[in-house]
Amino acid sequence: FKHYSPESNAMLWHASSIARFCLSPTKADGKSSTITDQVCESYFKKPFLTRYSAARSGLGAWLLYAEEDEKVFANPTSQVTILSTFDSSELGSKPFRMSLGDKKIKLNRSLLNPGLGFNEIFGIGTATSSLAKAYERLRNAVNRHTNWYASKFDDQLGHERSKRDQAYSPFVASSYEMSQSNAFTECGFTVKCDGDGRKAWMLIFKIHKNNWYTTRNLKNNEALNFDRVWMDETSFGTDGLADKERAWDRLGTALEDELDSILYLHNLEAGTGKPVADDQLD
Repeated sequence: FKHYSPESNAMLWHASSIARFCLSPTKADGKSSTITDQVCESYFKKPFLTRYSAARSGLGAWLLYAEEDEKVFANPTSQVTILSTFDSSELGSKPFRMSLGDKKIKLNRSLLNPGLGFNEIFGIGTATSSLAKAYERLRNAVNRHTNWYASKFDDQLGHERSKRDQAYSPFVASSYEMSQSNAFTECGFTVKCDGDGRKAWMLIFKIHKNNWYTTRNLKNNEALNFDRVWMDETSFGTDGLADKERAWDRLGTALEDELDSILYLHNLEAGTGKPVADDQLD
């Protein structure tokens, strides 16, 4: 089976960084001074919450940087690296540290509310809102997700997979056009495979219209709940990939009540739609 996960890389990579140094759900292997018995136990007690909190901290870094750093972050070819932490007192409640080229920044912002403090900073939902500035931040984050080839991750744990040179994002995307979704079930984009011509899974989500957030919602001065909204990649993104993928971007992952069905496509040959006579799964 070719696995498919609706979780963002921000969730998956944080989890793998911890698990790499855990002998069991309560015991670390002692090879990292950072990943202790306590870190292993805390993760395996609440694995989903830990992964989701890591995505929140990542998005906080992507949205709440200082205005002086906007030009660097807004350029999708500029190197931006998330520097993760495994401190449970900060995970999900504060943004991750972030490296913008040679400059490392640490943000003392609180992420405890569903808006990650973003609504308060830009006054969204009030008479004194700065909607143009808020749009720029959301646009930059969506562009970073769609064109993520300079968006890096470093867990600072010193193993062979500590540093990842591209494809970090706190968002996970889902196309609202079936043809685009279909392309992502084949080898090449996100599915790493041997070129056997088989497809993977397609997950179908049901999204309430109130959770679809477009530039029109921002123009109407509607506050954001990042734990629920699906950002309209097509209207916020200005990178060519945003227009092509026709997707909605969501923090972390779709939640259980948003998952409608899963299509099993493994016995279809990519590009033909023809079923394979014997998929040898029995």
